[in-house]
Amino acid sequence: MHFLRSLLRKSPPNRFVLAAALTLLAPCAAQAEARLVIEADTGKVLEAENATMPWYPASVTKMMTAYVTLKAVKDGKITLDTLVTVSPVASSQSPSKMGFKPGTQVTVDNALKMMW
Repeated sequence: MHFLRSLLRKSPPNRFVLAAALTLLAPCAAQAEARLVIEADTGKVLEAENATMPWYPASVTKMMTAYVTLKAVKDGKITLDTLVTVSPVASSQSPSKMGFKPGTQVTVDNALKMMW
């Protein structure tokens, strides 16, 4: 709730902010196989169900990976032609569909395309 109040104070009133605020305030039943609710100010876990189970990366994880990678390209830290080496840990993760052996190199461009 503190985050929401802060957001509303800092943002000019517009339909997007109001819609976001109403969405956050609207009660809804959570239906998920895993759940973790944390109090932002203290870090106290308020609710947890299957919170430590390993899960495959979700779409938000993929989007953040793409964002961080493309920001590094934009900042000139890497290029789309930069080679990325597949590590033993990466190659052992499920569901690994590409079948790369450790030590295989792919370009950042190809790695981003394969992620989706």
